Amino acid sequence: MLVLPGSFGRGIEGRAVFRGLCAPRFCMVTNRILKSLDEDREMCTEQQAEVDAAWRAEFRRRIDDIESGRVQLIDYEEHKRRVRTALEESRRRRGLSV
Repeated sequence: MLVLPGSFGRGIEGRAVFRGLCAPRFCMVTNRILKSLDEDREMCTEQQAEVDAAWRAEFRRRIDDIESGRVQLIDYEEHKRRVRTALEESRRRRGLSV
C-alpha cells in the first residue's frame, strides 16, 4: 500500500491516499508535480530548493516502488475500511467502546 504524507487533494503537501488511481495515472500525476517543481525552482530560495529536491527524491522513490511492484496501490474505499478496522481493534484492546 502506498500512502503519501499530508493532504494531496489540497495541494502539494499531499493527501493521504490517491483515490483509486492506477499506477500509470499515479505516475503521470507525480511526473507533472516533478516538472512543476523543476519550473518553479529558479524562483525558490536555497532552502526551498533543498525541500524541492527532497520531494523529487521521495516521488522518484515512490514511483520506483510502484513500477517495480514493491508496493501495491489500493483504492480509497479499501484504505478507509482498513483504517476503520485498525481503529476498532485498537479501541477494543484498550477497552473502549466502539
